[in-house]
Amino acid sequence: MIRLREATMLALTKLRTRKVRLVVTIVISGLLFSVLAASSIGARGIFSSIASFNKEGLSNRFLTQGNSLSSGNVFMNKDIIDRASAIYKDTIEAKKTEAKKLGIEYNSENDRPPYNEYPGQNGTKIRSIDPTQPAAVQAIKEYNTSHPQPGMDEFKKAASTYHASAFYESHTIPYDTSGSQLEVLKGGKETYDDTKSANNNGPATGLDSFASNWSLMSEDLLEPFILPGESLAIGKDGSIPIIIPISAAEQLLGAKALPSSASASDRLERTRQNRESIKGFTFDACYRNATSASLVNEAVTAQQEIDQNKNKKDYQKPSLQYGLPAEACGPAPIIRDERTAEQKTLDDKQLQFDQKFGATEGMQSKIHFRVVGMVPDANYSISTDVSQIIKSLVTSSLGSGWYAPLSAAATNETVSQLFFEANTQFADGGSLYFADFKTADAARTFIDQQNCTPDYQKYDPSSGGDPAQSCIDSGKPFGLGPYGSNSLGLESAKKTFQKFFTLIGLGIAAIACVIMMGTVGKMIADSRRETAVFRAIGAKKLDIAQIYVLYTVFLSTLIFLFAMFVGLAIAVYANHRWATDITQQALVAYNAQDLNKAFRLYSFYPPDMLYLLGITVTAGLLSAIFPLIRSLRRNPIRDMRDDT
Repeated sequence: MIRLREATMLALTKLRTRKVRLVVTIVISGLLFSVLAASSIGARGIFSSIASFNKEGLSNRFLTQGNSLSSGNVFMNKDIIDRASAIYKDTIEAKKTEAKKLGIEYNSENDRPPYNEYPGQNGTKIRSIDPTQPAAVQAIKEYNTSHPQPGMDEFKKAASTYHASAFYESHTIPYDTSGSQLEVLKGGKETYDDTKSANNNGPATGLDSFASNWSLMSEDLLEPFILPGESLAIGKDGSIPIIIPISAAEQLLGAKALPSSASASDRLERTRQNRESIKGFTFDACYRNATSASLVNEAVTAQQEIDQNKNKKDYQKPSLQYGLPAEACGPAPIIRDERTAEQKTLDDKQLQFDQKFGATEGMQSKIHFRVVGMVPDANYSISTDVSQIIKSLVTSSLGSGWYAPLSAAATNETVSQLFFEANTQFADGGSLYFADFKTADAARTFIDQQNCTPDYQKYDPSSGGDPAQSCIDSGKPFGLGPYGSNSLGLESAKKTFQKFFTLIGLGIAAIACVIMMGTVGKMIADSRRETAVFRAIGAKKLDIAQIYVLYTVFLSTLIFLFAMFVGLAIAVYANHRWATDITQQALVAYNAQDLNKAFRLYSFYPPDMLYLLGITVTAGLLSAIFPLIRSLRRNPIRDMRDDT
């Protein structure tokens, strides 16, 4: 009988033989299992870091976002087009009557129809409403009034069934078709060129993104993202608190953007500097309605024309010339007026005529803001870089944009007009509704059972129908999803990773089993004479088997240790390569109060390590079964004779 201690010594002795073969087996099999080790260490590090950052921001809450699907196809809607055509026709007749009454000329051919027309199939013509034409604006408003969208009341009714504990809302500044202008006064100055709101290289960034990305939001959602020492109260100077993108903060501070080659530590240090310097920073934005903006543009155009023709003797300056405002966001003054009395009378009548049919007086207004927080800029790149993929998980933020409290509309007339009075010809597609649930299961159930996605592939725009109508008819008028955190997505990611880890582990174990079978089988084959001697002196098959089983266990353990070493090395390298960059993203996204908090890309999860050790040893044992059974079945006398 061979005792366990003796079997162990024999197994360890065998490990010291055939070292080249042993090392090759450990390296090849270990590299396979190191994929699992690196995946576990890295993924668990990411999950652990996100859990740490999740204690701040909105991640400890289960919020669901809903947007109304009843947007309506106003552009192709036949009823709207017919109504706009009727309004247009009546307006033409009214204008003719009024022009005759005032004694001024009017040519209806100069008026745009309320729709655009383009060729369709089989010689047909397709009409699409022109949302900038006054008759079309009125027709769309009338339609939206008679076909109201599902709003907060309907959202509350749907979410209350699933025991939502609180409700919030946000409103994005509506798309403006009137020609008005909204811009941040850079350095307190207004720009007067045609490119001030243009961005020819993609979506607007920095201060230029304000006009299209400003939102009002319930204070409870903004509170976790304000900087230390700041508040969401309207300032004594009337300043509106606002959370702004990082790029805008840098522009306000006059800091040059870091080059793309800047190190992650440099970007992290810049984040610290920005957060400290931007707190309480005030700035102004200027709003001009269409008339005011038009007069400023007219002043710019007139001056350009004068400069181009200044050397022409026969050139005559305009009899009425507007100049640039004397101060930022001021009115455009008249700097030259050489009109005759008759021309002034005619112009006054024309102004009276225009105002009767929708023209408004010029209006401009400053809006005073106070910075209370920062959010990351929108990332429009495709997530192919490892750090970008990981950053997509680091989302416990409001999003990317400019965020002011909803109460600002009640204290500032211009803000109220911009968000809730102007451009109401469109259905309020910029409104979002939020429900706060006590548990992840309640939020997930609400989304699963009440979310609806219109099938736009089956939608024919020329039909004038609404692709969301099927959702509305089924009693699901909202598109739903998690908001503010990745709590639900992270939980799903963990489950997906666990399935991946388990299945891939089994696949790798099968491959490793084949590789190890060659080493173990060869070792057993080389030991036939030794096995025959043991059996000849009375050792049982079980005694001999335990030697090779222990050998296989030791071999598997070495493979496991090698895999852990390589996996940890990969995770540590990834942490060195990307952790600082992701930390910078997380500090802003979560508005972390502790700027020394770090994001780690490695962590040990004991259940994963035990599973990895288990499948490694199992693969080794399976690799030894067939060679061992075949060896023990052989005749020991024949093995001794053949080996001599």
